[in-house]
Amino acid sequence: MFARALAGLHGSAVDDAFAVFDGQNLSVNQLRFLGKIKEAIARRGLLDIDSRYDQPFTSIARTGPDGLFDEAQIVQLEDVLYRIRHTAEPDDAAAEPYTATTA
Repeated sequence: MFARALAGLHGSAVDDAFAVFDGQNLSVNQLRFLGKIKEAIARRGLLDIDSRYDQPFTSIARTGPDGLFDEAQIVQLEDVLYRIRHTAEPDDAAAEPYTATTA
């Protein structure tokens, strides 16, 4: 995970991870929000799931993704972020089950 944090994640790998959003009718602000997340992941290698509610993401939507996406899309976003983190962690941490929740 440390090496990925130093090197980031290749842009095409980030695009592949977010392919779940391809073909969805997304607004300009939704696309900007996802673009900011993709940039952060490409630069840092991963993104803490809670940071979606911090700058620079809240400059697009003050309430983070909750104000832009429906519940199913938020779960999809959480799943993408989890899978990216999952691939960066050692196998013993990856064995933990993941349950997406929306509040």
